[in-house]
Amino acid sequence: ALIPLLTCAWACVQKPGGGVETMDKAQARRAGRQIIHCGKCAACSAMESVVALADTRKWITYVMTKTSIKFAAPWGHKNVTLLEKDLYDLAMNFSAPLGAADESSSCMRCWSDNIMCDAEQCVSKCWTKFFDPTPSPGCLACDESTCGPEFIKCAGANRRSTGIVSDIARPENQQCTDGYYFGVADDDLPTLPQPSDETIEEVCERNAPAGDSLAFGLSKRFYSAIHTFRKALFTVLTSCHVPKCMVGT
Repeated sequence: ALIPLLTCAWACVQKPGGGVETMDKAQARRAGRQIIHCGKCAACSAMESVVALADTRKWITYVMTKTSIKFAAPWGHKNVTLLEKDLYDLAMNFSAPLGAADESSSCMRCWSDNIMCDAEQCVSKCWTKFFDPTPSPGCLACDESTCGPEFIKCAGANRRSTGIVSDIARPENQQCTDGYYFGVADDDLPTLPQPSDETIEEVCERNAPAGDSLAFGLSKRFYSAIHTFRKALFTVLTSCHVPKCMVGT
């Protein structure tokens, strides 16, 4: 669903006086224009949003999942404004959070909409993320086919369309070879350090409304208890020589 957008005839380029505009890719090449990403310009096409993609490329999937669990899990807070503030404060600062009353589009809104799409449309494939932030192949596939097309339409720029090799392995033919960062050595890309699990917890707890602090603490303890139980159960199952036919329903 995303590949045609990366190989299409359009490109998002920098305007000489600032800003961005969509051009025919071949025409942009002939004119020597700086191509930012393949596909049409949209909410995440500004260079500050594209730099944020590079800054976070090594860890964004893990940290965004850890943060979005607190929003999307059955015991989550369901507060989109809080979700966006948590992401922003953890260096996923694609654009400033708008707040619940502001219905205008923004790059951050594209990302939070994608998280909500996954929570609603891919929960049967992605529920394990509530206990382990490592994405499963089925979860990635669901996001790609179900939520990906709307995200790229909203955002314009993503890691593949800007030429960035990210923390999710992708086929080479899905990378935009005209993207701003294509061919740039990894050591030469702007890079921010990964927030620790402790930092994620501190930021999310600090941002939680005062009235929700007790609920945040309870949900954190509930998540911890469930995670401990899951690990214990896995240990029991793997340490006992139980025939496979006896595990499950």
